[in-house]
Amino acid sequence: MSRLTIKQEVLQKLYEAWFHQRGHESFEAMCEKKGLDDITFCDIITMMAREGLIRPRTLDSYEITPYGVRDAEESKVVDEELLQENKSARRTIRNILLRESNPLAAIPVERLADKAGLQSTLLGRHLQVLEGWGYVHGNGAIKLTPQGARSMDWD
Repeated sequence: MSRLTIKQEVLQKLYEAWFHQRGHESFEAMCEKKGLDDITFCDIITMMAREGLIRPRTLDSYEITPYGVRDAEESKVVDEELLQENKSARRTIRNILLRESNPLAAIPVERLADKAGLQSTLLGRHLQVLEGWGYVHGNGAIKLTPQGARSMDWD
């Protein structure tokens, strides 16, 4: 199994875990299934963390970063249905913020969740990604950044 294939599989699993809001198969189990040695796998994980694609979540688990989300989507390693759901959710968030946000006001997260029709936890995941991309900011209330207002690359 090539290093690229392993990287893509890790991104896929972490992407799905992030947006499905559930645990994921341990990397140790993945290593065993694929017959990988710990050193090679650790090298790949370390490289991915240095590239900013993943970050430590606990001592023995990782989560995907906003840049990892973008990389996973661009390299088409994620389930197409989930990808389309996420792109649609981001477009919906953008459209709501464009309609209702102004430079002096922010939208409370609860109201944004209601208008977007998203569970608050899932909305939070999308907002973390969008904030990492520099498109929104806020804490409890969300505002578009100038970059987010100008960008058409929300999906």
